[in-house]
Amino acid sequence: MGSFEGLDLTLRWRGRPRRFRYNAPVTTLGTGVLALLALDAGFAVVSLLPNQVAAIRMAGPSLLWWYGALVAPIAGVLIAVAAARSPGAPPDP
Repeated sequence: MGSFEGLDLTLRWRGRPRRFRYNAPVTTLGTGVLALLALDAGFAVVSLLPNQVAAIRMAGPSLLWWYGALVAPIAGVLIAVAAARSPGAPPDP
């Protein structure tokens, strides 16, 4: 039966209950998620700046366009890669 020896048909463990184990590597990804959410919130913050600061043009497109189309996506990829490769992250299978 392999790995199903300790289970009955209701998928409950037979015998002595096992201790709960804290899985620390899962919590290290929270920083990356918060940084990605901050990037999303940054788009709203830039768009709500007073005096239409987001409408200022740089090389044609507005600052909001540069943030939404170039700065935030590149920063998001870098943050996601850094969070995935952090020392506490689980290893690749």
